[in-house]
Amino acid sequence: LSITCAFAFVGCGEDEICDGKACADGEILDTSTCDCVSTVPCPDVTCADDEILNAADCTCVDVGSEVIEVTESISDDVTWTSDKAYHLGGRITVLPGATLTIEAGTVIKGEAGIQANSTALLVARGAKIEAKGTASAPIKFTSNSANPRPGDWGGIVIAGKTPTNKGATAESEVAGLNYGGTDAADNSGTLTYVIAEYTGAKINGDQEFNGISLYTVGTGTTINNIAVFNGADDGVEFFGGTVSVENILCVNIKDDM
Repeated sequence: LSITCAFAFVGCGEDEICDGKACADGEILDTSTCDCVSTVPCPDVTCADDEILNAADCTCVDVGSEVIEVTESISDDVTWTSDKAYHLGGRITVLPGATLTIEAGTVIKGEAGIQANSTALLVARGAKIEAKGTASAPIKFTSNSANPRPGDWGGIVIAGKTPTNKGATAESEVAGLNYGGTDAADNSGTLTYVIAEYTGAKINGDQEFNGISLYTVGTGTTINNIAVFNGADDGVEFFGGTVSVENILCVNIKDDM
């Protein structure tokens, strides 16, 4: 397992700096100025259903004229195209033997909700995701909320077939996917130039989704240039695996990067 990471830390050691200044819920301490700043980008901006928030300049961006509602798991090969936006209406699983291909520049919105209503994209053991964005046209997974917040929706979960110390088959902490096996070179597809934001929905008092969860993913899988922004739990979490990952950026993550 090889990982190259770039982390952006938004605050630490508040009891030792800025005279122990405490911030309200929904705020973090900017240690460069000792000011409390909101963790919700552009709180006064509300976007329409066919738009997403560009937090860099607080503008709403059109994501295409047609929104496709995705409510059932994927059992056959399918391609999501960049001229449409895709709305995840639940926990959508790419089933074994199927491949989900996502074009560069495509936007996927998760329905905001927690516990039983938390949405996510799940890639089962034996399935593939081919999400190949580019630097100029990344693939974006985001919240469908007009005022998005960390934890609005679940995230991306991928299960592979590499060996695990939990036996031949184990079950993922979230979403109940089987993972593990004997194929260290297992191929779950590609994630490149992919952004996941407002992830980390709560399942119950003890469990939350991460931005991207990788369960025993193999070396045949390509993962690079991925970013997780504004996550309520971990940014990217590895549960074993042999995949080599390059260039991870995590910003404003409430738990581990």
